[in-house]
Amino acid sequence: MHPAGQLFLSPGHTFSRACREMSFETPLGRWNLVEAQPAPDLADAVECYWEGWGDIQPLVEKILPSTNIELMFNLKGRHSVLELNGKPLNSNHTGGWMSGLQRRYLLIETREGSHFVAARLKPWGAWRLLREPMHERIAFAPN
Repeated sequence: MHPAGQLFLSPGHTFSRACREMSFETPLGRWNLVEAQPAPDLADAVECYWEGWGDIQPLVEKILPSTNIELMFNLKGRHSVLELNGKPLNSNHTGGWMSGLQRRYLLIETREGSHFVAARLKPWGAWRLLREPMHERIAFAPN
Protein backbone atom coordinates (compact mmCIF):
# COMPACT_ATOMS: atom_id res chain seq x y z
CA MET A 1 0.00 0.00 0.00
CA HIS A 2 1.18 3.51 -0.83
CA PRO A 3 2.53 5.28 2.31
CA ALA A 4 0.05 8.15 1.84
CA GLY A 5 -2.76 5.65 2.30
CA GLN A 6 -1.48 4.76 5.76
CA LEU A 7 -2.63 8.17 7.00
CA PHE A 8 -6.24 7.04 6.77
CA LEU A 9 -5.88 3.27 7.25
CA SER A 10 -3.87 3.50 10.44
CA PRO A 11 -4.91 2.65 13.99
CA GLY A 12 -7.92 4.74 14.86
CA HIS A 13 -9.65 3.62 11.66
CA THR A 14 -10.69 6.86 10.01
CA PHE A 15 -13.28 4.89 8.06
CA SER A 16 -15.34 3.15 10.73
CA ARG A 17 -17.91 1.67 8.33
CA ALA A 18 -17.52 -1.21 5.88
CA CYS A 19 -14.90 -0.43 3.22
CA ARG A 20 -14.36 -1.42 -0.37
CA GLU A 21 -10.76 -1.35 -1.50
CA MET A 22 -9.52 -1.40 -5.12
CA SER A 23 -6.15 -1.01 -6.81
CA PHE A 24 -5.47 -0.54 -10.50
CA GLU A 25 -2.12 -1.02 -12.21
CA THR A 26 -1.89 0.78 -15.56
CA PRO A 27 0.89 1.96 -17.88
CA LEU A 28 0.41 5.41 -16.26
CA GLY A 29 1.04 4.06 -12.76
CA ARG A 30 -0.84 2.55 -9.83
CA TRP A 31 -4.09 4.03 -8.49
CA ASN A 32 -5.73 2.96 -5.22
CA LEU A 33 -9.24 3.62 -3.92
CA VAL A 34 -10.86 3.01 -0.55
CA GLU A 35 -14.57 3.70 -0.18
CA ALA A 36 -16.53 3.72 3.09
CA GLN A 37 -20.22 3.93 3.84
CA PRO A 38 -21.49 6.71 6.13
CA ALA A 39 -22.96 6.13 9.55
CA PRO A 40 -26.70 5.35 9.40
CA ASP A 41 -27.70 8.81 10.64
CA LEU A 42 -25.83 10.41 7.67
CA ALA A 43 -26.87 7.92 4.97
CA ASP A 44 -29.65 10.17 3.65
CA ALA A 45 -27.11 12.97 3.04
CA VAL A 46 -23.82 11.20 2.28
CA GLU A 47 -23.41 8.62 -0.50
CA CYS A 48 -19.94 7.57 0.70
CA TYR A 49 -16.52 8.74 1.80
CA TRP A 50 -13.55 7.88 -0.37
CA GLU A 51 -9.81 8.15 -0.48
CA GLY A 52 -7.82 7.78 -3.68
CA TRP A 53 -4.06 7.94 -4.19
CA GLY A 54 -1.42 7.00 -6.66
CA ASP A 55 1.95 7.78 -8.15
CA ILE A 56 0.74 8.35 -11.67
CA GLN A 57 2.26 10.10 -14.64
CA PRO A 58 0.78 13.47 -15.63
CA LEU A 59 -2.52 12.93 -17.40
CA VAL A 60 -5.61 14.64 -18.76
CA GLU A 61 -8.92 12.88 -18.18
CA LYS A 62 -12.64 13.36 -18.63
CA ILE A 63 -14.81 13.07 -15.54
CA LEU A 64 -18.29 12.01 -16.60
CA PRO A 65 -21.39 13.84 -15.31
CA SER A 66 -22.57 12.91 -11.85
CA THR A 67 -25.71 13.38 -9.80
CA ASN A 68 -23.69 13.87 -6.60
CA ILE A 69 -21.60 16.68 -5.11
CA GLU A 70 -17.97 15.90 -4.25
CA LEU A 71 -16.38 17.73 -1.30
CA MET A 72 -12.70 16.98 -1.94
CA PHE A 73 -9.46 17.64 -0.10
CA ASN A 74 -6.21 17.40 -2.05
CA LEU A 75 -3.30 15.99 -0.05
CA LYS A 76 -0.84 15.50 -2.92
CA GLY A 77 -0.36 16.54 -6.52
CA ARG A 78 -1.42 19.45 -8.68
CA HIS A 79 -4.82 19.41 -10.31
CA SER A 80 -6.39 21.75 -12.84
CA VAL A 81 -9.83 21.98 -14.40
CA LEU A 82 -9.19 22.59 -18.11
CA GLU A 83 -12.77 22.55 -19.37
CA LEU A 84 -16.10 22.98 -17.60
CA ASN A 85 -19.48 22.71 -19.33
CA GLY A 86 -17.80 22.79 -22.73
CA LYS A 87 -15.96 26.05 -21.96
CA PRO A 88 -12.20 26.38 -21.51
CA LEU A 89 -11.13 27.03 -17.93
CA ASN A 90 -7.74 27.13 -16.26
CA SER A 91 -8.45 26.62 -12.59
CA ASN A 92 -5.77 25.17 -10.31
CA HIS A 93 -6.76 23.19 -7.21
CA THR A 94 -4.13 22.49 -4.58
CA GLY A 95 -6.23 22.54 -1.40
CA GLY A 96 -9.86 21.59 -1.25
CA TRP A 97 -12.83 22.18 -3.48
CA MET A 98 -16.38 21.18 -4.23
CA SER A 99 -17.40 19.70 -7.55
CA GLY A 100 -21.05 20.40 -8.27
CA LEU A 101 -23.70 18.68 -10.34
CA GLN A 102 -22.51 18.36 -13.93
CA ARG A 103 -24.43 18.67 -17.18
CA ARG A 104 -21.37 17.68 -19.26
CA TYR A 105 -18.01 16.08 -18.67
CA LEU A 106 -15.27 17.87 -16.78
CA LEU A 107 -11.77 17.87 -18.30
CA ILE A 108 -9.06 17.78 -15.64
CA GLU A 109 -5.27 17.54 -15.58
CA THR A 110 -3.29 15.81 -12.82
CA ARG A 111 0.44 16.32 -12.23
CA GLU A 112 2.89 15.09 -9.58
CA GLY A 113 0.85 12.14 -8.35
CA SER A 114 -2.45 12.27 -6.54
CA HIS A 115 -3.99 11.80 -3.11
CA PHE A 116 -7.56 12.84 -2.24
CA VAL A 117 -9.94 12.39 0.63
CA ALA A 118 -13.56 13.19 -0.19
CA ALA A 119 -17.19 13.02 0.84
CA ARG A 120 -19.64 12.23 -1.97
CA LEU A 121 -22.80 14.10 -0.96
CA LYS A 122 -26.29 13.58 -2.28
CA PRO A 123 -27.75 16.89 -3.56
CA TRP A 124 -30.05 17.24 -0.54
CA GLY A 125 -27.10 16.46 1.73
CA ALA A 126 -25.08 19.22 0.09
CA TRP A 127 -28.04 21.56 0.50
CA ARG A 128 -28.20 20.71 4.21
CA LEU A 129 -24.50 21.56 4.52
CA LEU A 130 -24.42 24.69 2.32
CA ARG A 131 -27.97 26.03 2.60
CA GLU A 132 -27.79 27.10 -1.04
CA PRO A 133 -29.96 26.02 -3.98
CA MET A 134 -28.26 23.21 -5.88
CA HIS A 135 -28.82 24.93 -9.24
CA GLU A 136 -26.16 27.41 -8.04
CA ARG A 137 -23.74 24.47 -7.65
CA ILE A 138 -24.12 23.00 -11.13
CA ALA A 139 -20.62 22.40 -12.54
CA PHE A 140 -19.13 24.41 -9.67
CA ALA A 141 -15.43 23.83 -9.05
CA PRO A 142 -14.01 26.82 -7.15
CA ASN A 143 -10.39 27.17 -6.01
